Amino acid sequence: LTDARNKQEVIELLVSAFAPSGIPTMLLSEHLPRLEQLATEASRIITRGRYEINFSAVDGELDISVISQNRRRPIHTLSTSERIWVALVLQHVVNQLIGNRVLMIDEAATLDVDILEGLQDFLLAPGLPYDNVLICATTEQTDFLERITQEVRRVRL
Repeated sequence: LTDARNKQEVIELLVSAFAPSGIPTMLLSEHLPRLEQLATEASRIITRGRYEINFSAVDGELDISVISQNRRRPIHTLSTSERIWVALVLQHVVNQLIGNRVLMIDEAATLDVDILEGLQDFLLAPGLPYDNVLICATTEQTDFLERITQEVRRVRL
């Protein structure tokens, strides 16, 4: 009877450890502060201090929200432009973790003008950890693309 009880306790311990609220949440929670720091640094430049990104782990799943004027907003409530810069920031965070030195910016034409200007600040910041930045945009944004290309050439040469 004691052996059966010990086995049952071990099985219950393993089930709770490998449940979503067990080891996965613990591991995720352990790394969230660094991830959030990287995301917040980038989002403060791109949004010129208007937004921060918040990460939290709930039952082994990552929950991402944006904070603006002390108000938390889930990702699904953001505008298209806001979702694009958030995706860019998340790509930047992942790139930092894995050492990827290429940044891909898609749908740049969808970004609001103030975000485009913040993006320019981000791309021209000293110590940008990218060898190549690929920007995809429609012809509507040729002014931005020409300006950023000229500035990058001036700074990098």
